[in-house]
Amino acid sequence: MLVAALLPVTLVALVLAAVLLRGRALDIAEAHDQRARALIRQMAAASEFGLFTANSASLQAIVGGAMRQPEVRTVLVVDARGHLLASGGDSGSVVLPGLAGGETLHALPGRGSELLVQPVRATQVRLDDLFERASANPVGEPAPLGYVVMEFSRDGVLQRERDMLWVGLLVTLGGLLLGGWLAIRLARSINQPVLRMATMIERIGRGEMYARGPVLQDDPLREVQQGLNDM
Repeated sequence: MLVAALLPVTLVALVLAAVLLRGRALDIAEAHDQRARALIRQMAAASEFGLFTANSASLQAIVGGAMRQPEVRTVLVVDARGHLLASGGDSGSVVLPGLAGGETLHALPGRGSELLVQPVRATQVRLDDLFERASANPVGEPAPLGYVVMEFSRDGVLQRERDMLWVGLLVTLGGLLLGGWLAIRLARSINQPVLRMATMIERIGRGEMYARGPVLQDDPLREVQQGLNDM
C-alpha cells in the first residue's frame, strides 16, 4: 500500500529532476561556449597588428596572456599560409584543421576538449567623401591576415555537470525519504484508530456488550470512538 502511494510521487519527482538537470546542463554548456567564443574573438582582435607586422614577440605575449585562463589548453597563431608564429601549451599534439572560412568549432572527444579557429582580418576604416558617389558594389570581406587556434578544455563543464547531478539526486532522494516518512506517519495515524474500532466492534459482535476502547486526544476518529463507547 505504501509503495502504491509513493510510486506516483516518485515518478513525478524523477521526471521533474531530469527536466531541471537537463536544462541546467544545457545552460552550463552554452555559457562555456559563449565564453570560449568571446575569448578567442578578443584574442583575434588583439593579434591583428602582430600578424600584420609578423611580430612574433608581440603575438607570443598575447598567447601567454590567454594561457593564464584555466580552461585554455593550447593556443596557436598562424599566418594566412598556416606558418606558426606563436604558440602556447601542448601545441605539438594539436592537428590544425582546415583554415578556410570563418569561425569554426571542432570537437576533440579523445582529448575532452574543443578546438576553435578564428580568422583575423584587417580592420577596415571607411572614409566618406561628400563629393564621391556611393558605390553600387559593396567592398567584399578582406582576406584573413592569419588565424588564432585555441583549444578549450571541457573538464570544468563536465565537473560542474557531475556536481549538479549529485546535488539533484541527493535533493530528490531527500524529498522521497521525507515523503515516505510523512506517508508512514499519516498511514499509522489513520490505520491504528480504525483497527482499534474494528477490534471493539468484533468484541461487541461476540457478545461482549461492555467492551470499550480508549479515546485519545490526538485520535482523528476520536468522536467515532466516543460514540461507540456511549453505545
